[in-house]
Amino acid sequence: MLGKMMKHEWNAVMKVMLPANAVLVIITLLGRIMVSAKVFDMDNEIASLISGLSITLYILCLLAVSLCCTIFIGYRFYKTVYTDEGYLLHTLPVTTHEIILSKTLTGVAWTLITSIFLFASVIILVLGFIPPNEYASAMRDISYGIETYIGPKFTAWVIFFIFIMIAGAFYSVLWLFAGIAFGQLLPKHKVLGAFIGFGVIYVLTQIISVVAMLCTGIISRASDMAAGSVDTFISYMEYVYITSFSVSVLLAVGFYFFTHFMMNRKLNLD
Repeated sequence: MLGKMMKHEWNAVMKVMLPANAVLVIITLLGRIMVSAKVFDMDNEIASLISGLSITLYILCLLAVSLCCTIFIGYRFYKTVYTDEGYLLHTLPVTTHEIILSKTLTGVAWTLITSIFLFASVIILVLGFIPPNEYASAMRDISYGIETYIGPKFTAWVIFFIFIMIAGAFYSVLWLFAGIAFGQLLPKHKVLGAFIGFGVIYVLTQIISVVAMLCTGIISRASDMAAGSVDTFISYMEYVYITSFSVSVLLAVGFYFFTHFMMNRKLNLD
């Protein structure tokens, strides 16, 4: 049943997220064409105005796509779980875990897909400013930097970065669900309660993050890192990433079980 729910959820979310990412692709292609046409290199007022407007539009587009993904995932969860559509959902022979998992996994998948599109868009445009005859030199400089400062740890860093992205996607999606579930504590003002929930959860997560940094000594090591070598900096950043990853995973698990508890004990459908 979980597979059927995920398929249904995927198709529903895709109707919004696919066009949003398609817009990003179109904007990226237009930006690359402008870069290839040397629009940003022209030295006149009209070209400068076009360049400024284009960069502003591009940044706004990145933000809009990212926000669209986040807002729609949260809206979809609220609409299908806590409004009149929830009556049908909660009559299905599925458990609360299956409901949350189907929506979480779908939300995480689209969050990662959108993140990849955003990252690829920025890289494509940045590479457009590098003359083709300088690609080889730029790649040699990057390879030299990686080999000199990271060396054999590069593969491990890439793998760990992928895990951080996945953990971050789970964290952001489950944070949304937990905030919306918090809104059930105000049955007559669920939307307002959700925004209050987002604020409360944000404050709590910041407190937990600070406590984690104090307990693990990240803050005390910062001064040593600043006065140390490149190897010291890299070692410090590894420690920071591992701590951040661990805290994100623990908080995501907490968000999941909080959402599960609220759906089982505090479910109020409109």
